[in-house]
Amino acid sequence: MVTGDRIGRTLGYPTANIEVDTKYKLIPADGIYAVTVSHEHNVYKGMLYIGVRPTLRGTKRNIEVNLFEFDQDIYGETLTLHFHSQLRGDQTFDGLESMKAQLKKDKEDALRALQGHKSSSGH
Repeated sequence: MVTGDRIGRTLGYPTANIEVDTKYKLIPADGIYAVTVSHEHNVYKGMLYIGVRPTLRGTKRNIEVNLFEFDQDIYGETLTLHFHSQLRGDQTFDGLESMKAQLKKDKEDALRALQGHKSSSGH
């Protein structure tokens, strides 16, 4: 996990920015995914974004995950991602407010897609 721009935090959806440790990893298509994430023997539900962040005029491909019911400092730590379903493709928004509204819907969609999957945090 690496430090990002912290924009997700200002929108109410803080993300862990993922750095792929080898060029031989297969990366899914750009978009939003329902995921579970393993960290220190615990499993968390979340949603993951892959893309260049066109609303923010990004040019570099990013991978970032928002873990639900999670509030820990995990910079520099290893996460294992488990993809369950793609929720939608990447898209450009008119501004941060419309992006925030879509993130709320994405979280609801991710929780529906992950029904039946258990989180196992020790908290």
